[in-house]
Amino acid sequence: MEYLNFCEKVKLKLQELVEEGATVRIQKVLKNNNVVRYAAIITERNSRISPSIYLENFYSDYINGRSLSDVCEEVLNLHNKHKDGVSFNFDDYFNYDYVKDKLYIKIINKSKNEEFLKGVPYKEFFDLAVICYISLEEAENGHATITVNNRNLEIWNVTKEHVFETAFNNSYENMPPTLEKMTTVMRDLLIEKSGSIYNDEVSEQIDNAIEIMEKNSDYDIYVLTNSIRLNGAHYITDEDYLVDFANSVNSDLYILPSSIHELLIIPMSCGLKKEELIKMVRDINSTELSQGEVLSDNIYEVYRDRGICMWECT
Repeated sequence: MEYLNFCEKVKLKLQELVEEGATVRIQKVLKNNNVVRYAAIITERNSRISPSIYLENFYSDYINGRSLSDVCEEVLNLHNKHKDGVSFNFDDYFNYDYVKDKLYIKIINKSKNEEFLKGVPYKEFFDLAVICYISLEEAENGHATITVNNRNLEIWNVTKEHVFETAFNNSYENMPPTLEKMTTVMRDLLIEKSGSIYNDEVSEQIDNAIEIMEKNSDYDIYVLTNSIRLNGAHYITDEDYLVDFANSVNSDLYILPSSIHELLIIPMSCGLKKEELIKMVRDINSTELSQGEVLSDNIYEVYRDRGICMWECT
């Protein structure tokens, strides 16, 4: 209740700060895995699309002593900074010829999103659900998207099958799968995080750290995602791709759903027990991810002679 009162205070204060003709509302947003968030949305005159500024972190600042005025000034600054970050004509949203090239797929947990899935077209895949989304321009602070819902299909006058086929094709063409050793991915992330301090000395330190990790590892772990490392876990549905990889490493595979963005793949030849894998999945889900990033608590298996199946963890 205190948080909702804070949101109302933010709304009233922002209304004092915005330009004449602009309106402020607090929007309850249902996110992945039934996560509920609240966002401040400032709609300016003659504007039909506005950024959503989520308030959870601001609330933490507020209860730790930050003034309401300071909070609202930053919310307003964020709005002004990002309101033009996505050049999207709202009318285009209703034009299938415009959005068809921006359709992509992602995968989410089915049981954790039962209410959400009532309003969107989806395809089942074991305990998961594949859905489609419209990718808007990449904003400075993330990737702006709109989920395709059942009403969209009516307005566009297209079938669910056609939309999914288009979204799958776009995903493979523009955000193709990438499959790399975990150590390679970690090296890339360390280089990226080093930013402006990256030089030959830092590069050598990173290489040495990765070399030690590889020497101390008893088996290889691979990361499967897409080229932008965002919403790439849907490649678990590509059985042919996974069987081809299993053949290339001469081993059947375990697949660990490490998040909605990527999968961890471990050859069965490593000798790990399923109990160890279950613990690994649960540790990742409970300690490494936000609730909205969790994909599944189960693990999956890929066999070269019969394809993919799910091993349900109880």
